Amino acid sequence: MTQQMTNAPGGAPDGAPPGTETAPKQTSLYARRTVGLIGLAAALVIAVLLNQACRYARHLIVMRDGQIVTTGAPADVMTRELVEEVFGLTAMVGPDPVTGTPSIVPLDPRSAEGALAPVTPAVDEL
Repeated sequence: MTQQMTNAPGGAPDGAPPGTETAPKQTSLYARRTVGLIGLAAALVIAVLLNQACRYARHLIVMRDGQIVTTGAPADVMTRELVEEVFGLTAMVGPDPVTGTPSIVPLDPRSAEGALAPVTPAVDEL
């Protein structure tokens, strides 16, 4: 007698014990990791671009949705609040140790509320 392995309505193969619906769980875990890594990559790209602008520009024009939010020297306009408001990135903003210009360090959204932890991928996300 052979056992047929088709997906039953509950997600488990016919004849499989309840609770063995691994495909949906694996897909969900993969999706969470992918979204987490995409978010991490986006945060790092935004920070790199902002750091380049702060380091090399004398005057910034910060825009959101086609509207000017603020203008001025990087040291005058680049604040933690501005980075979060305009770019949706929770970050620390402080002086670059080499140039003294503003430096943006993304904070990990997975850390505890209000914790200042730099973004680092978890081992299981690599």
